[in-house]
Amino acid sequence: MPEPLTDREKAYFDTIKQVAQSNRPNDLALWRMSSEGKPVAVVLQRILSAADATEVGWQALAIIPSDEVLERLRTIDGSGSEQFDPEDLEGAG
Repeated sequence: MPEPLTDREKAYFDTIKQVAQSNRPNDLALWRMSSEGKPVAVVLQRILSAADATEVGWQALAIIPSDEVLERLRTIDGSGSEQFDPEDLEGAG
């Protein structure tokens, strides 16, 4: 039986949903960063001070997997992830 999602994983997902649906789109950013010397795309959330709403910094929420990583991903039953050409596609938005 697969391991269930952790509370932390669920919290990150909930945070991404909340920020993506907020009326402050600048609070979500996509940056190019590095992991073990390899470039990765990272979704970040701007963090504000509760005292005066000044920007404190950015918190990484998710890494967007590369094509190479997507090819290696497997579901619990061993099947590969399905990939689609992004042309002419959009999310459920």
